[in-house]
Amino acid sequence: MAETVRTLLGEKTLAVSLACLPTLIRYSVDPVRLVIHEDGTLTPVGREALQAAVPGAVFITREEADARVLPLLDAYPRCRQARASSPLFLKVIDIGLLEPDELAYCDSDVLFLRPYEGLFGGLADPRFRVCFMTDVKHAYAVRPWYLKPLGRLRLAGYVNTGLVRASRGVVDLDLIEWVLGQLADRPVWSRRWYWGEQTCWAALAARGECGLWDRRRLVLASPDMEAYSPDTVAIHFVSTYRRHLAAFVDRGVAEAAGVTVGLDRAAYVGPIGQFCSDLRAKLR
Repeated sequence: MAETVRTLLGEKTLAVSLACLPTLIRYSVDPVRLVIHEDGTLTPVGREALQAAVPGAVFITREEADARVLPLLDAYPRCRQARASSPLFLKVIDIGLLEPDELAYCDSDVLFLRPYEGLFGGLADPRFRVCFMTDVKHAYAVRPWYLKPLGRLRLAGYVNTGLVRASRGVVDLDLIEWVLGQLADRPVWSRRWYWGEQTCWAALAARGECGLWDRRRLVLASPDMEAYSPDTVAIHFVSTYRRHLAAFVDRGVAEAAGVTVGLDRAAYVGPIGQFCSDLRAKLR
């Protein structure tokens, strides 16, 4: 039976999605079924192009998602406002609420380069309630003094939501509403709005054991692509370094056996870790 993998996309990044999503299907040893959540901007022409590129994909329009999700947010005004203000929050609210079983998610800008197994199919690692890609920094919309033991927030460190695998029930609207209540009115939240959804995921992950996939296998694009190696399974082409995508689309490797990507336990990030991460980002 094919495992459901969800993704989120729109018209703006359609070309990137058309290059990357077929590789998710092509290189997965485990059979997967793609569910595409539209952010509300996808045109009929764009949908047709995706249907041709990833045959069998199921589409959930923004209108369909609104009809199903908004009634669930009546008691969560901050979640409702966050979802309306940024489509990135569809990655945590819609994806979590519309998946009735274990959640498997992949951004549409992740390019797979070789056969892999276990990321989405098979039994999840029983040690962890939720697993993510490993970021190169603590990419959160917080200040160091918001974090325990100085503040009230507890976040798992180095969470990158390019790939997510989560047990049923991990997405908790009560906790997300509380996090938004702590942060949404603070200036850093507005300045780092693009990390808001990731911050919420890191808070959810901090409630239990969190796993991070091997950063040598699942790598983030960077200025000089130094993390890429012949052992790389997939590259997450975040928007800042998406210009490198064209140089990698033809580097796929046909192998008989799939690679199993290892997992390590995530630690919590504290004030010192967040401060150092923010400082390194400023010095680059």
